[in-house]
Amino acid sequence: MRLFLLIGSLVLLSSLGAAELPEAVAKAKDVRPVVAGSMLPGQSVVGMDGKSVPLNTALAKGKHVLIVYRGGWCPYCTRHFAAIGQQAEFLSQHGWAISSLSPDSPASIQAMLKKHGKDDVQYFSDADADVIRALGLAFVLDEKTRTIYKQYNIDLEQASGFKHYILPVPTVLLVVDGEIRAVHADADYKRRLQPELLRAMVAAVDKSPASKK
Repeated sequence: MRLFLLIGSLVLLSSLGAAELPEAVAKAKDVRPVVAGSMLPGQSVVGMDGKSVPLNTALAKGKHVLIVYRGGWCPYCTRHFAAIGQQAEFLSQHGWAISSLSPDSPASIQAMLKKHGKDDVQYFSDADADVIRALGLAFVLDEKTRTIYKQYNIDLEQASGFKHYILPVPTVLLVVDGEIRAVHADADYKRRLQPELLRAMVAAVDKSPASKK
């Protein structure tokens, strides 16, 4: 298992073009997450209004906690959403909004929201996994695990509408005016960012010189 935690402004990168997208790796432990200081990629996502928009346009202004999760079928993801949701008031008081991104199709996300109830999270679908790849979080779930998942009625092809079988390493990005200021990614999908660390990350970003410009 690998844990990645990057805070600060390390390097400024231009948005990745479609031709420069990194390939999805074979194992979660081998991903190379985007680093703090990078700008959000310009590949498009689909919002719950059905409109396609570049991610760097959708989150171009303001402060966003961006949750990259595996899918609505993942119980660890839904529990993580609940835990971060409990921090919504704290985040709002400090000017942060919560957004999310997954390889689920818009229809799959809508079904999840119908099941679990709507919240204040802004949901985006990255069904073709281009943004997930651009963020360096993409790996291909192996066939053996896909077969096991299907025994639990988890069908990744149905969830995304694609046959790429790409999943992201669960990640939380702190984004300010389109720039990634902090990254927390863990290759072990069972381990998630704890509320105390999220608060510490938010405080560190808010206190950074870049945030006071």
